Amino acid sequence: FPSHDNGILQARVNLSRVGVFPYVYSDGRIVKEAKLPEELFSQSTIESANGAVITDQHPEIKTDSDNGLVNNSNYQVLSKGNVYNVKRDSEFLAGMEKIYDAGLRQKIESGEQVQVSIGFTADIDWTPGEYNGERYDCIQKNIRINHVAHVDQGRAGEACRVLLDSKQISNYAYRDWE
Repeated sequence: FPSHDNGILQARVNLSRVGVFPYVYSDGRIVKEAKLPEELFSQSTIESANGAVITDQHPEIKTDSDNGLVNNSNYQVLSKGNVYNVKRDSEFLAGMEKIYDAGLRQKIESGEQVQVSIGFTADIDWTPGEYNGERYDCIQKNIRINHVAHVDQGRAGEACRVLLDSKQISNYAYRDWE
């Protein structure tokens, strides 16, 4: 890993992780939302991630009705690859990615966009609580992954990233993903 069959980059990727994450709402509030293991690692969330489109940055929100997700009218422009073989790996939702787009491949290999951020929908349960000693305002439930964006800096931190070389792989629990 990574492999470059026909110019296609194929590598292992940590897509998301459990934890408490800040989200800025349209009214300026900062809300701490929890991604709990039972939600992030549910069978339906994993199934939604398998085959998810990989994008170069998140899609823009251009109108009030546009939700920044990949759909049948923008897929051809946004799609740079796909995610597959998604499963739980410790605190991570992880899998394999294939990048077909030469421009995004170059950005990844140069280190410019190795972090990833999931684009998803979720139901918000406004029950506050605590996860691993950190307070949260609400829980993301019924998480459905729409796309995986390669970004400069993701909300889930630098551990949610593509794993490009043996030095990076040695920092993580590595398993046969094929």
